[in-house]
Amino acid sequence: MVFALVLVLGLAVIAAAGVVGLRQGQADRAAALQARAVAAYEQGVAYLNAGELALAAQQFQTVLNIDPGNREAQQQLQALQALPTATPTPSPLLEPVLVAPDAGESSENGPSPEELLFAQAEQAVHNTQWSLAAGLIDQLVALDPTYRQEDVEELRFNLAYGQGVDLVAQERYEQSLRAFDQALAVRPGDVQAKRQRDLAALYVSALGAWRVDWPRVVSSLETILDREPDYQDAERRLALAQAGWADDLFREGSWCRAEDRYQIALDLATSTELRDKQRQAAAFCLNPPTPTPTPPVEETVAAAGGLDLGPAGGHIAFASYAPELNRWTIFRVAVSGDSQPEALVEGASQPALSPSGGQLALHAERTDMGGLGLTAVGQGTWQRITTYTEDSHPQWSPNGQAIVFDSTREGDRLWRVYLTGAGPAEGISLGLGRWPTWSADGNTIAFQACDETGNRCGLWLMGIDGTARRPLTQVAGDAMPSWSPDGSRVAFASPDRSGNWDVYVADVASGAVTPLAASPGIDGHPAWSPDGTQVAVLTNRDGNWSIVVVEAASGQVSGRVALPGTQPDWFNAQISWER
Repeated sequence: MVFALVLVLGLAVIAAAGVVGLRQGQADRAAALQARAVAAYEQGVAYLNAGELALAAQQFQTVLNIDPGNREAQQQLQALQALPTATPTPSPLLEPVLVAPDAGESSENGPSPEELLFAQAEQAVHNTQWSLAAGLIDQLVALDPTYRQEDVEELRFNLAYGQGVDLVAQERYEQSLRAFDQALAVRPGDVQAKRQRDLAALYVSALGAWRVDWPRVVSSLETILDREPDYQDAERRLALAQAGWADDLFREGSWCRAEDRYQIALDLATSTELRDKQRQAAAFCLNPPTPTPTPPVEETVAAAGGLDLGPAGGHIAFASYAPELNRWTIFRVAVSGDSQPEALVEGASQPALSPSGGQLALHAERTDMGGLGLTAVGQGTWQRITTYTEDSHPQWSPNGQAIVFDSTREGDRLWRVYLTGAGPAEGISLGLGRWPTWSADGNTIAFQACDETGNRCGLWLMGIDGTARRPLTQVAGDAMPSWSPDGSRVAFASPDRSGNWDVYVADVASGAVTPLAASPGIDGHPAWSPDGTQVAVLTNRDGNWSIVVVEAASGQVSGRVALPGTQPDWFNAQISWER
């Protein structure tokens, strides 16, 4: 009886220990989940402080994948989605995984949570549902870090590599680099992942140097074609790069080198236009033309008069190019008295004064600072807010907290509209379009675009998240819109209404269009005065580039300022009129 009693007591102790062990295992898994949620939340806050809003949203979403009731993460996501920077809405919440009493153990009711998560993650990878797969794997590892570790690592690799390949197919090369890096972190020696990563990196290098460093572009594309002749559109881009390089050589007077470079481009792609350019370069190589002297910038500035337009007030900013100095400069002129243009920033163009007039967004023209920049007026130097040289035409939101711009940064080289905060960030795409401008209430953007079939081209309107697109005009050449301060009208330029570049005004409510400024020369890039009574227009109507100010009610010219330097690419210029 004593032996039996001891045996019973021993079994009871073992059973109790088993229960305690099971409960401890459940507690350990719950603690692991909680630790993963805390780490994701802290990383989200770090991204938020660094201005990486999309990455912050992903981390807060991860928290909610693990802990759907986490109020802090919910509040952060709601705040991000309310920002005017149009943070993409994260993927829908995954079904929460609860630490059930039999977690880690198969039961009569079916497989364990770990087995379910692994099977779901495998299926998500197979279906190329990358975000879903990543969330499932995160939950699985948080639930049990030791579960089928080698298989989970294989799943992580397939996820990252597959996503990288998918992103390349979508021509989202920057994002593909991060995916391939994640794949190589799991399997550092994988030859195919490294090869795809190197090709994407070379392509990104070529796009980043486009128009800024042609030798680098050509070198990167030639390396790609040596390794994989059919990679994306590298061959077509190489032909374009050789032609662009030749154009730059021609403009700087290196006609013999331009002739050779045009021939290389022609070997890649036959073109009548390129052939004509090569012939002209060859002719200039044999008999160089006599250069036309250009007045010094200082003399032109001194001759440029100020404006005195009464209550309109404020400042007009513009950029001009000095050929003899090979330098762009942004100027600002006060719209009162007889003030002279004041140089603000060198090596930049396309100025956009903030609504308060205290900050200046710009397009960098320096080879070492491509992209958009931001500076305090009077500071003279700027910080980069984007890094793609194709990013152009920044425009401020009415509250001065966001900037909209256009760019051909994507692989298809189509113009898209982007939105970013007033700080370093690459921006979020709002869809195809060009020349964006804000409405006075900050809720709508006017821009040039076509419908989804490529028809009905003209000026369009959309919400700041890229939705609710609707046409304002339906003449393909309508471009360079500028929204009036009261929100009722949009001024724009067009070559297709009169056969010449003139300025018009569209009524937003009715769509009715009336002429505003016309001349035998070029009139474009309208900019409204702060009080909405006048419009500044870039023009060469008298044979020299200047800004004329016309009355919005009558179209009568009320002022003019001559521009220092020249406008070698007037079509891509921009002027800004703010307080």
